[in-house]
Amino acid sequence: MLVFFDAATGDITHTMHLQEGYQPPAGDFIEVEDIDVDPLHFHVVDGFLEQREVPTDAQRAAAQEAIQTVRGDLRRRFITDLPGQDMVYLEKRSEAVAFLSDPDPAPLLFPMVFAEVGITADTPDGVAQVWLNMSDIWRNVSTVIEAATLRASRLVEEAATTAQLDAALAQMQADLVALVPG
Repeated sequence: MLVFFDAATGDITHTMHLQEGYQPPAGDFIEVEDIDVDPLHFHVVDGFLEQREVPTDAQRAAAQEAIQTVRGDLRRRFITDLPGQDMVYLEKRSEAVAFLSDPDPAPLLFPMVFAEVGITADTPDGVAQVWLNMSDIWRNVSTVIEAATLRASRLVEEAATTAQLDAALAQMQADLVALVPG
């Protein structure tokens, strides 16, 4: 059996059984005993077929834990991590939207907005606008964090080799580099 591979990476591209008297097509290949070769579990190293290291459950679990740690650490760079703070942010956004939609906002209907006048901004409109701006920034940041970490998590679960598992974590870091200055 002929095993064709990418000479730069050693990745198997395909296999072929060649009948006697026929010449193999062009490409890098090695000849091996007739075995069942799963291209995800083998590669060619120095002209020999080698089995790739398959990730263990413990390695997958450690990778998933690393992903969750990165997710949490990045979130804490952009939001306050206190009990109930997420509820405060949601209420502020909701109140800001309602406040800015009201043609004649009364202080009793928007207590959070009026409580922060002179602290967050000089006017009630300014307070509401700051909250909406911060909410929009968070939505954009969290979209990047979620996409990168969820993609990495899926790739870790699908990884057939430890190299693919490592590549999933490296890709996550590359996807998130814009959020981590310097």
